[in-house]
Amino acid sequence: MTNTYDALLPRSNLSLLAPSSQLLASTTYGYDAASRLQTVSTLDLGLGTLNTATYSYLANSPLVSQIAFTNGTTRRMTTTKSYDCYVLKQFCVQSSLVAWRGFFGSHESRG
Repeated sequence: MTNTYDALLPRSNLSLLAPSSQLLASTTYGYDAASRLQTVSTLDLGLGTLNTATYSYLANSPLVSQIAFTNGTTRRMTTTKSYDCYVLKQFCVQSSLVAWRGFFGSHESRG
């Protein structure tokens, strides 16, 4: 097994090797401009399959909004997540103009 890391140190590749150093399977990790995990793709050379998970995020947030799973080019499943913006107000955006906390005021100041 070998790991490869990019310049910012997140893992970019994981390879499974046979004792003869022949590549058996490989997983690649892709990141967006905000260093959030964007894709995980696994290629199994024995089975000849490519499986990919693609992550989408809430705008300006580390919270995952959707994960799409594909096998080859066929989408097999999509998982969509939702969040309670009252509890996670620092991560949720109420509109394109202002963040939830700034728009409605902070919970602490309500008394």
